[in-house]
Amino acid sequence: MQQFNSVKLLDSSHIILPANMADMYKGCGACYKGRSSTVQSSLKLQVVFDYLNQSLDTVDITEGIRADQGYREHLSNISTKDLLISDLGYFVPASFIQIIELGAYFISRYKADTNIYDPITEEKIDLLNLLDNKFFLSKDVLLGKQAKVKLRIICHKLTDEQAIGRRRKANLLAKSHKYKSSSRNQRLLDWSIFITNISEDMVNAEHIMIIYRARWQIELLFKLYKSHAKIENLITKHYSF
Repeated sequence: MQQFNSVKLLDSSHIILPANMADMYKGCGACYKGRSSTVQSSLKLQVVFDYLNQSLDTVDITEGIRADQGYREHLSNISTKDLLISDLGYFVPASFIQIIELGAYFISRYKADTNIYDPITEEKIDLLNLLDNKFFLSKDVLLGKQAKVKLRIICHKLTDEQAIGRRRKANLLAKSHKYKSSSRNQRLLDWSIFITNISEDMVNAEHIMIIYRARWQIELLFKLYKSHAKIENLITKHYSF
């Protein structure tokens, strides 16, 4: 990872609060982790962790109802040759464009309902057809019907066991939010799919997937913080203001 000045891991953690705090922190509504579907008050910790320096870069608190896609504050701290690693919650083509314009880099999961196009002909690519009978793919594409962001898509087929586990989680999420996942999206769950503006000459596809796994460190950070700070105890307490 020495090609980059910093490797920033972006993620959020949702914390449910007592209902009487709803005026300050409005809840997120549906919740798929065993909580009530009518969360009146909650907050999100938006965190950027500097992987290379093993330090916190940014910590912001937002209302639980605010979608991760609407969080853009982290972009103001990105500089040339920085690498930002994020998940689907932050999948916004306009943000990818801004990162590219800053001379920085990103690795993100691919959002299955986003169109991709051939970089030469600009014809729409059917990703499922492209992946047929393949176990691995790395290809330059244009992302988004309007944005047409030039980047690389990397696809790696999962084992049957991994795919079943992902499909189970996806179906639970869809059920909690009262929508049905399309058959196309269900089939794409057989794959780990990433997008990046890092060229093959700079970092090959296999190493892109290895680098993305660094995200587990920020997930571990959230688990440790919740455990030691006993944040979950807030749910059972009543606060007067």
